[in-house]
Amino acid sequence: MKHLYKKYERFFVPAFLVGGFIIDVITFRYVKTSTMFTFLGIYALLSACAIFFLHNPRIYPKLESQKLLRFFRSVTPPALQFFFGALLSSSLLFYWFSGSFSVSWPIVLLVAFFAGGNEIFREHYLRPIVQLPLFFFMLFSLSTLVFPFIVNSIEPWVFYGSGAFAFALMLAYIRDFCRFTNVKSHQHKYLFLSVILVFLGMNALYFFRFLPPIPLSLREAGIYNSLTRTGTSYVLTGEHESFFDRMLPGQTIHLTAPQTLYAFSSVFAPGDLNTDIYNRWERYDEDTRSWTLEGHFSYHLSGGRAEGYRGYSYKTAIEHGRWRVSLETKRGQVLGRVRFEVKQVDTTPVLITIER
Repeated sequence: MKHLYKKYERFFVPAFLVGGFIIDVITFRYVKTSTMFTFLGIYALLSACAIFFLHNPRIYPKLESQKLLRFFRSVTPPALQFFFGALLSSSLLFYWFSGSFSVSWPIVLLVAFFAGGNEIFREHYLRPIVQLPLFFFMLFSLSTLVFPFIVNSIEPWVFYGSGAFAFALMLAYIRDFCRFTNVKSHQHKYLFLSVILVFLGMNALYFFRFLPPIPLSLREAGIYNSLTRTGTSYVLTGEHESFFDRMLPGQTIHLTAPQTLYAFSSVFAPGDLNTDIYNRWERYDEDTRSWTLEGHFSYHLSGGRAEGYRGYSYKTAIEHGRWRVSLETKRGQVLGRVRFEVKQVDTTPVLITIER
């Protein structure tokens, strides 16, 4: 097994990374949130132990005499990749589904780069200066994901408090890491500095609203011609879209005259979370080449429903042109966007009715 691993190491390492991602996707879809957090907590703990084990100088004199220790030393690097893959993919999935890519693309691309770039840096990922900042990034993401579920709030103090908790935890870990491992003394300050830079970078992304409003996630959003409430269901009327139309970004709404349109959305939030969702209606001005505000509406959200909390807003006298409706939190974090173009036609299009 050792010979086989050494021969195909360049394939095993990314395979373990992808394996962690697949396990995470299955976990998110079929496992309860509390169980999922337990898995992620175990991955973080095992990652911390694996990093410490790889750089512990006390094991090297025993490698020649203890086969079991040699075996663990051989399997620890791919195991660490598996744990990193699971933790990074959890961050990627939550950042992807909890915000509009047009706004949160910096953090989404950063996590995607970390998740897929381990093969590029395969010769360097065993170095502490690479492992520890990456591990802190994952610890920070996990902490800011778990705390909103615990306190049932997405207020700014929850993010800053959970980030400070992860930062303090990481500083304590690096202190002991530098004390008991073979890292040279002149490298200690670079380890602390790298973690500080990650901490400041994540807070800057949050301050400038590039981070999505985790743990909220958009289940569904669209523009409809009419909306009525029937019992516990919403009856929506809109234009039929083919499979190819749904694959393209944005909707096309055909109107014979200016009329009212409805923006319907379904947002998932953890139980006992109560907050407000804002719908910002904007129209693109071809003359100034900018988006102009046409309406700003809000509705209250109560968490806990697996299919998401349903809500809507509407705008009267919609004219032809390019439009977008942004779903935002109170502090302006964009949860999602619906883009659509209104075209004036002479014949009323065929409409279909759906129930949500």
